[in-house]
Amino acid sequence: MKIAVVDYGSGNLASASRALAVAAERAGITAKVDVTADPDAVAAAHRIVLPGQGAFADCAAGLAALSGMREAIETATSGGTPFLGICVGMQLMAERGLEHRTTAGLAGSRAMWRNCRLRACGCRRWAGTGSTSFQGRTRC
Repeated sequence: MKIAVVDYGSGNLASASRALAVAAERAGITAKVDVTADPDAVAAAHRIVLPGQGAFADCAAGLAALSGMREAIETATSGGTPFLGICVGMQLMAERGLEHRTTAGLAGSRAMWRNCRLRACGCRRWAGTGSTSFQGRTRC
């Protein structure tokens, strides 16, 4: 099995590829994990992984800078190739992102979400031991 980890300048590619290789080995699956920026390699893969780190718009721009990559992902996934997005890579599966500005995502007409809106809410500390909310809030 060929697993393509898309290299578009974002995400922890080494950690993602190592984790995939270890998971395949532990599951008894023979897999070749390839970190690649080549749309043909992505189109030929049996599985596609899109990692990401940073802002939605920046990651979308990095992906768009790879000529033919979006088309390779769309063609492969519409043909049934499994796709895993990690962090912002998962967010890019939305129709659009609204972080900083409206930016097109990968989903197009097959949107999993209509929008992907990220915002900082300041809810980073637990209110107390065993608490199920942040700073006493039940939601951000």
